[in-house]
Amino acid sequence: MLPKIHRYIILTAILCIYGCSSYQSSYQSKAIPFSSPTTYPIYQMVRGGLEIGSHFLITSEDNKKDFGADLTRANLLPVEVIFSNPMGSPTYTIDRTQIFAVDYAENYWKVLEPGEVADHISHSTIAQQYAKNIAIGTGVGAGAGGAMGTALGTALGRNPMKGALRGAIAGGLGGGVAGALKDTSKYRDKIAEDIGWKTFSSLELTPGYKINKFIFFPQGSYKYIEMQIRDSSGLIQKVYIYATPPGE
Repeated sequence: MLPKIHRYIILTAILCIYGCSSYQSSYQSKAIPFSSPTTYPIYQMVRGGLEIGSHFLITSEDNKKDFGADLTRANLLPVEVIFSNPMGSPTYTIDRTQIFAVDYAENYWKVLEPGEVADHISHSTIAQQYAKNIAIGTGVGAGAGGAMGTALGTALGRNPMKGALRGAIAGGLGGGVAGALKDTSKYRDKIAEDIGWKTFSSLELTPGYKINKFIFFPQGSYKYIEMQIRDSSGLIQKVYIYATPPGE
């Protein structure tokens, strides 16, 4: 049988591993691959050749796949939009301020800014779960520190209770408290930064250009998204992306 001190150290290691795995955000920054617009549920071609595919992330599963969290719980509707401009086509420009979701009462809803998306997430149950995970990590850090302090105190012939107390304080600070305070203060900014990379303010789609981006709206029942597109000749087209694919 292992000596008592060894058993304590092994137990401590297990607790530390558990604490580290629990200490994570409920929102994840993820790289998201994309394919040809023709493969998406909603597809259309704009006059001149620009192809647009889109996907409304309505379900929890779709949200978790792309963001690691169910953004419906944050009153958000992400919409992935894929652009492919073939060679020989004109250059197109898309301004985010001219994209709107239109509901069944003909109300127009603007695209949310990255900071607004971050606010939605920060004030949702997603953020509460994030805080809960931090609390788990903090508690385990203190518990692991206490176990290590007890083990070392016993091994060195000192008062095990004092060792446990000192270990708990050190473990709590090192395993959770200090890190938690630091991370929660940066949580919103990290989300806004990630959303900023995945959305756009203005896009210039030159010939041969392919890209996927997201636009975010408050959760709601929308008929379609209205998008204004300008080509290099100055021609302005309005594109309507319907929430329900044709024929459904």
